[in-house]
Amino acid sequence: MSQNGADRRPSTTVLPAIRRDGQLRVWCPYCQREHIHGAVGPQVGDGDGHRRGHCSNPESPFIERGYAIQEVVGRALWLMAT
Repeated sequence: MSQNGADRRPSTTVLPAIRRDGQLRVWCPYCQREHIHGAVGPQVGDGDGHRRGHCSNPESPFIERGYAIQEVVGRALWLMAT
């Protein structure tokens, strides 16, 4: 724990991501909006891994700990995962 008591270890939360317009997009359950991250490379999974949260909700644990993203293929999988 940090001095202020917040847990600064990376989050183990994994969010499904879809690739659109060269970016990976995840749905945030805390601020109820899409977060956008670079895809890193052209292959599925190239951008998988830990990312910093861009939450607008100040209560979101993703602000301090971030989350992992895992690219899924196809809109049907995206809808099933959210």
